Amino acid sequence: MTISGNPDGHAWATRSRPSLDPSPKKPLIARLAFEDPTPGIYLARPCQHIKTAGCHPRLWTSHRLSEDVVSSLGQALDQIKLR
Repeated sequence: MTISGNPDGHAWATRSRPSLDPSPKKPLIARLAFEDPTPGIYLARPCQHIKTAGCHPRLWTSHRLSEDVVSSLGQALDQIKLR
């Protein structure tokens, strides 16, 4: 199984202002993952492609590599492994 994921996406609107939506502008990795006929998953970074109450710019800027964010990605993978 292939696991694909995006890097930071569109984390910053300017050099000093976070974007309101961290989703990649041109989601090449997602497109390639969806076009791949072999089994696989696409794991987006927090708040990419979805907006929830818990989404705060720090999750895709200053805290993007924090223990909480990395742990949440690991938990998502654990959930997928159970299926």
